[in-house]
Amino acid sequence: MDWFLPPSITQKMDVDTTCLFRNSTLLLCSNVEAERTTRDIVFELLLNVANRAALEGRSVSYFRPCELVCLSQFHVHGAPACDFNAWDSIRFFYPTESSLVRFFSQIHLAKRLPDLIVIEQLDRIIGHHREDFLARLYALTCLFTDALEHIHQQRSSQNSGAGCRLLVSCFLPQTLWSGQSTIPRYLVPHGLHQACLFTKEDDESHFSLADFTGAFKFRLLLREREIFFTSFLYDTNLLTLVQRKNN
Repeated sequence: MDWFLPPSITQKMDVDTTCLFRNSTLLLCSNVEAERTTRDIVFELLLNVANRAALEGRSVSYFRPCELVCLSQFHVHGAPACDFNAWDSIRFFYPTESSLVRFFSQIHLAKRLPDLIVIEQLDRIIGHHREDFLARLYALTCLFTDALEHIHQQRSSQNSGAGCRLLVSCFLPQTLWSGQSTIPRYLVPHGLHQACLFTKEDDESHFSLADFTGAFKFRLLLREREIFFTSFLYDTNLLTLVQRKNN
């Protein structure tokens, strides 16, 4: 997911950052009842990806449970500001679960295939109180993967370059892992290539974004409405990404 990290951050990292985030990534958050700040940060991360894709002239399909009436109060430090002149290439959808299934089931009929698909708060589209929540999460993510494979095959047959990327965010009810400090990896079956966990740390300003397999971990800091990627743990090596000033 080339658009996930700010350019100023990727320049400091001695790894191929294009390999960190796979073609389809499930961004899990550990509490569906999470405070507004956590939800706003996740929203800003996803919108930043869509904005950067649009700035490159990519076609984006963005799904969320309700209409976008205002932007978040935060900004990813080092990322381009939202450029609404480029947003003609972003199509926003506000689906029910049924219409979301219909979109992916009929994607082979689309006249123009997207370069990026973002699904925000899949938990609210599914309905997180339902007893079969995990089963529906698994079924939907498998459907998403099948649709992506079709897009990749279409693009390959037409020699039209890269395939489609998919980024999905989902908050999970804490009752799923009651008595444990975090989500066990085996607990959340899904059909995507990758899952990452976004977690609030000890206070209101520190967060982490970690691959479920332990391949990497970013630490983030919220300060004065700016979201900073502060450090990166990869293959047991810690890389400091920003210089922290002492207060």
